[in-house]
Amino acid sequence: ATSSYDGEYELLHRGVGPSMKIYCHNVLSSKPTEFVTLEQGGVNNFSLAPRGGSCYGNSVLTKFSKLRINPWTLTVKTDDYTFALTEGGILEQSYWNGTRSVVLTCVPYATARDSRGHWYTGDETKTTYLEDD
Repeated sequence: ATSSYDGEYELLHRGVGPSMKIYCHNVLSSKPTEFVTLEQGGVNNFSLAPRGGSCYGNSVLTKFSKLRINPWTLTVKTDDYTFALTEGGILEQSYWNGTRSVVLTCVPYATARDSRGHWYTGDETKTTYLEDD
């Protein structure tokens, strides 16, 4: 449930420097979270896992309007779907030896996948995931 205190706030990074606009969610709860609003929303901020090759079922498209951010470290949690909408799915992939199968219902932000099952997330040395509190 969203409270009347949830919304956009101007915050300073570590209390100094220029301000940044952060969407504060569940402000009155024991676990409030911060998000950055994506200006273009899901129009230009989406991840896609297409069907084809070794993948069968329906393609999965996840569109993001906000990304969860840690305002202290300025890292994003790419697999938070609080402000995301997923279309399509379920996409399944079976490996050639039949020992493993993957079922996909959402696609993390900044992730691309080809129909052969290869994942592309950019420079892995720069990919950072937040730990849940």
